[in-house]
Amino acid sequence: MCRIASLLLLLWSLLPLITLAGPSESVDAYIPASHKKLFSDYNVVIFGDVALARAAIKGPLAVQGSAELADFDVAGNGNCDKDARALVVAGKLTARMGAVNSGYTVVGSRSRIDHSVKMTCTSRVEQYDPQRNGDIEFDVLRGNVLRETGDMCVTSPTGEVESENGTMTFRPGDPGFSCYTFFKVRTDELRLITKWVYAGDDFYRNIVIVVSGLKVDFRDFGMEGFNARRTLIVFCAVYGSFGLYNAKLHASLLAPTASFTTSNAIINGSVVAGNLRGSLATLHTNYVTC
Repeated sequence: MCRIASLLLLLWSLLPLITLAGPSESVDAYIPASHKKLFSDYNVVIFGDVALARAAIKGPLAVQGSAELADFDVAGNGNCDKDARALVVAGKLTARMGAVNSGYTVVGSRSRIDHSVKMTCTSRVEQYDPQRNGDIEFDVLRGNVLRETGDMCVTSPTGEVESENGTMTFRPGDPGFSCYTFFKVRTDELRLITKWVYAGDDFYRNIVIVVSGLKVDFRDFGMEGFNARRTLIVFCAVYGSFGLYNAKLHASLLAPTASFTTSNAIINGSVVAGNLRGSLATLHTNYVTC
């Protein structure tokens, strides 16, 4: 019975992704979106677990599961605000040799913060309690983000993609009445790609790149011509697995059920993902919608 109940609960959480019947013709519905607010409030939001070593997260970090942090720096790009949350871990936090800046820390039960962790703004540490303290309600936000991801994953592309000699070029089509350009790529098309190039001259247009497929590694990878503040990469696979190795991304990532493994990765944007492990640096570039 327990296994059946767990399966039913899992299927219920995935309904936003699996019940959509066909492509959506409008993208305006998600402009005032939950993922935009998450990108504004937090630099990285993980709905599963985190294991990071040698990581620099420029904005606040929020984790629903457990987090293991070593040799890290969190929320290093803001002014000290003793009433702001810089690090939120709903589960167990294990942290050593790092720094929490710009705000206070929220942790779950059985957490352990080593004395080698510096609290540069405030030594305040609170117990995670969304009902009493107004902490981030992960389950509610996860449901909203899943719905938005599902909507974008079935939206018809409005731009064209060409590949040649390891470079994938994104060419915008007729913008019509929407201020978004949608592109779609498959993971099997990305295996030998080391560079993405945006060929449009509309620097202030919002670009959404939808990636379908279960697994791919971005190795020695870079992006040119993209406005990081207006570029979003959406990973559609339910429980997909992706790697970022010596990769530099000028975009925010939306992948609420996917797992990422990183090494020497730089993300000029924000991240919403399922699980995250490895080493990386992120810049809290504010995601802007039109």
